Amino acid sequence: MHYVDDISVLGDWIYCYMRVSKNEHGLYKMRTDGTDVSLLAEGGITSINVVGDWIYYAPASGYQIYRIRNDGEGKKIVNKTIRTIPFVVDGDWIYYPNKAPKQNGGGLYKVGLTAQNG
Repeated sequence: MHYVDDISVLGDWIYCYMRVSKNEHGLYKMRTDGTDVSLLAEGGITSINVVGDWIYYAPASGYQIYRIRNDGEGKKIVNKTIRTIPFVVDGDWIYYPNKAPKQNGGGLYKVGLTAQNG
């Protein structure tokens, strides 16, 4: 049995973190009827946000935000300096809390979708 977490749905597609086996897990997409399952990115994944043809996600460590096309191509780091779990994509911005109050004072922050911090 598969373990599924962090689900986002857009149209007829489900995007989720899925653990298939001890060594096989990552960002998957599948149709809402459970067919056409495909791996988009390997590893621990959290905070999945789907915007148009792009999927924004963080690795389980939470210290980066990646974007990847919904076909698995074009993987790119958007933010690599701030702990960003959870985050929300809205318009041209990524909003996230800084949970480390001793660093930058904590609070709510935003970064542009095309930024590459660090």
